[in-house]
Amino acid sequence: WTGPITGTIPQELYTLTNLEELGQSMELTGTLSTEIGLLTRLTSLELYRSNLSGQMPSELGALVQLTTLGLRGQAWTSGSIPTELGLLTVLVNLDVSDRDMTATLPRHPIPAELGSLTALTYLRLSNSRFTGSIPSQLGRLRNLAFLYLEGNDFEGTKIPTEVGRLTELYCLGLTDNSLDGRIPKELCNVQGIRKAEDESCFYYSDGNDFKGDWPTAAECSSDDSSNATSNADARDLGGRGRSSRSDDVTQELAIFIVCTVFASFSCAALCVVFAIVRGRAVADAVRRRSSAMSSSGKALVEVKSVSPA
Repeated sequence: WTGPITGTIPQELYTLTNLEELGQSMELTGTLSTEIGLLTRLTSLELYRSNLSGQMPSELGALVQLTTLGLRGQAWTSGSIPTELGLLTVLVNLDVSDRDMTATLPRHPIPAELGSLTALTYLRLSNSRFTGSIPSQLGRLRNLAFLYLEGNDFEGTKIPTEVGRLTELYCLGLTDNSLDGRIPKELCNVQGIRKAEDESCFYYSDGNDFKGDWPTAAECSSDDSSNATSNADARDLGGRGRSSRSDDVTQELAIFIVCTVFASFSCAALCVVFAIVRGRAVADAVRRRSSAMSSSGKALVEVKSVSPA
């Protein structure tokens, strides 16, 4: 449904359960009913031209086939993002930016559950009065190429090092967030720093109090070279250690073999010596016995010879 519809959201809209797209050309007002959760076949919900009030219904989490959710520029009276949006695991594009700033409205943190949307390539949460800190869970969004967080209130907090895991990130908006601290070196992993000749897709300095500058491509390359050298040295030392250990094992094995052979020969030699000694002892005993028997025979003959006839 992409026709030019204006006015309040008709209740009949929520009966169209086979609806797959709800388009940008609609200029709707009023609240988004909880019955939006009945349209489970929706793959695209984009209401950029609408001016919805109330709050973002948690029933949006039931639209598990959504790949695009665009609710930019709405006049939500409660600015919280329902944690149930973390259930939209096939979502590719999410834009809930540019919340109406004309009134003093409650402020809320960005829900950590958005870190479950691992299919996201585009995430825009800018100018929406989010407070607290940038969730470290956003570092799980490994497919993310565009991340816009400018114009919120993260006062006194730092860029989480987990943002450095977004290696596919090409554009990052962080201006006007009252962030401070040092820019983490982990951001050297971000491909936009390495590949973009024009770094205008990175907005970070204005409205923040960072210590130090954003790492340049040259600095990141230098860090890579240092890491490569350190790794090479570690591998070399490891190789030397393994070689030394191998030499030690070889020497010990050689000593063991020599000792075993020597022991074998020593044992054999002892056996031979024992046999020789034993043989000699036996031979001496035989000779002594033979000599004794000879003496006894002679004496017997003499006795017989002197006996009377």
